Amino acid sequence: MKKVLFVILAVICLSAPGASAQLGFDFGMNFEFLSREAPEGYRASGFGMGPYAGIIYGIPVSMSSMVCMGLNYKFDLMFGAPGATWDDYLLDPIALMNSDADIKEQHLQVPVTFIKNLGIFNYSVGPVFDYCLSAKISNGSVSWPAKDEKGVNVDMDSIKDFGMKPFNVYLKAGAGIGLKAFAMNLTVSYGLLDLSPDGTGLRRWAAGMDMHLVF
Repeated sequence: MKKVLFVILAVICLSAPGASAQLGFDFGMNFEFLSREAPEGYRASGFGMGPYAGIIYGIPVSMSSMVCMGLNYKFDLMFGAPGATWDDYLLDPIALMNSDADIKEQHLQVPVTFIKNLGIFNYSVGPVFDYCLSAKISNGSVSWPAKDEKGVNVDMDSIKDFGMKPFNVYLKAGAGIGLKAFAMNLTVSYGLLDLSPDGTGLRRWAAGMDMHLVF
């Protein structure tokens, strides 16, 4: 999966803008949701939010539509709520999302988006390839560094330490208004991959606002 992400990055970086291609900026805010229904009936969930910003490379395919490839940096703060203990975390890593510990995440994203303009209105759809670069505990009553079931210190600096795979693919759709150079959309993104290492159906999805400016 990571090879797919790096191939798309290489295409963006090595493509020389043609006469009709457009470079620009992409920025916005996401509200993130995380949930899983475990086989034993325990439900873990989490909520977070964070901004993102990056560059886009747009290739017109008609007078009213284009395909955009981008490279975004995204910061998420996933909020916990009082509930789970460290013993719960040992039994179910995602139970940490139900504790009062917040998690700071840094992501690198590569969106590939088809945009269609209908007058001042537009809609967009496409995949977003997401890789979590790091994840750290922000606060909470759980003592860190934590110890695993064998009593070994756990250095919580990767999303894998929180029981989640780092790579995800979202299907993102949006609709909004804009002119030729500027657009503002409301978006919904649904994670297509199960992020749990044990196949128990952990998924992320997001709702947000996206803005882009092209030259």
